[in-house]
Amino acid sequence: MDNRGKSAISEKTAYSRMARICSMKECCEFDIRIKIRRYNLEEVGAEDRIIALLKKGKYIDDQRYVDSFVHDKFQFNKWGKSKIEAALWEKHIPAELIKTAFSEIPKDKWLQSLMLQLENKYKSISFQSEIEAKTKLLRYAAGRGYGYEESLRCIEELLRKKNK
Repeated sequence: MDNRGKSAISEKTAYSRMARICSMKECCEFDIRIKIRRYNLEEVGAEDRIIALLKKGKYIDDQRYVDSFVHDKFQFNKWGKSKIEAALWEKHIPAELIKTAFSEIPKDKWLQSLMLQLENKYKSISFQSEIEAKTKLLRYAAGRGYGYEESLRCIEELLRKKNK
């Protein structure tokens, strides 16, 4: 984004704006750095000082952000692990923080969510053969962020139930 024509604000003002934003919603360090850069701060090292103050004041905590992000995307958006992980990688979140957050959701919960989504999708697709149904469901599961192996296992179980 082009910052020409914008007047620079003080470091103190930038800090108070970022603190206000962080107090309203969980933010990661990457998101805040992008917002700070829009303010066109002229002081050398101001961005790092603001981030340090926000961390010290517990406004920014990447682990807390990741835990919240994983929970929300799993619970409300019904995303799978790979889609959540890709979104977090875009925000430059370290792999160990992602792994910790994933470990808090049991594997059977991921599979239950996937199975429920596949059952709902199965009702809405049209197909000529079981292979076509399987292909459409696999594509759907991949788009939701679920792995091939777990998706295939759930789809085969679903099709066995439907064929009885």
